Amino acid sequence: ASLGPLTANLSAYLDVGNAIPPMPDLPDYVASLTGAQANFMRNESLSATGAGFAFGVSAQIAPGRKNVFPAFYYELAFGFGFDLMLQDYGNAQCANNHSERIGINGWYASGQAWAFLQGSFGIRVNLAFVQGEFEIMQAALAAALQAKGPNPFWAGARVAGSYRILGGLVKGSFRMKVELGQECIMTGDGGDPMANLNLILQTQPDEAQSQ
Repeated sequence: ASLGPLTANLSAYLDVGNAIPPMPDLPDYVASLTGAQANFMRNESLSATGAGFAFGVSAQIAPGRKNVFPAFYYELAFGFGFDLMLQDYGNAQCANNHSERIGINGWYASGQAWAFLQGSFGIRVNLAFVQGEFEIMQAALAAALQAKGPNPFWAGARVAGSYRILGGLVKGSFRMKVELGQECIMTGDGGDPMANLNLILQTQPDEAQSQ
């Protein structure tokens, strides 16, 4: 939706039945900045029966450019969302634990939540010898929390940020990561042959970085 300088993208969904779609991907911007898995349930989706329940909400809002005094401006954009899913994975088991089915009788829950904030601040110059807009500072912050369980339980949280001052004269970034539990590599019951593969879901570095 667009209301003057305000642009908003709001969405929500509810799925119940025997054809539940896979867990939605994280927004590209959040996944790129934090290094989180865009679709952390991709392996599990190969063994899902489709039966279950899913619910989610997301919002991305850009208030537009605002002028501060005659010569300065700023821009902001922010967003947040979450997804919850409870799905039947049949007789699927974890490759590292063949003693029992995943979850509770094959029913396994998963969820994710994310948020981001980004903005910039600059000055407009209109002189005889120089004209244009010059960025003074730009900064961004994003966070992602993903979890699934029980049996086994796994949760991961990532927070990341970046900043740039005077068009890049001074710049830096950071990433923080916390994980609990152990992810399950699913094995099915004669279904998809890809179910036994641990797909490579990420190529970005995990370690905190700065520059």
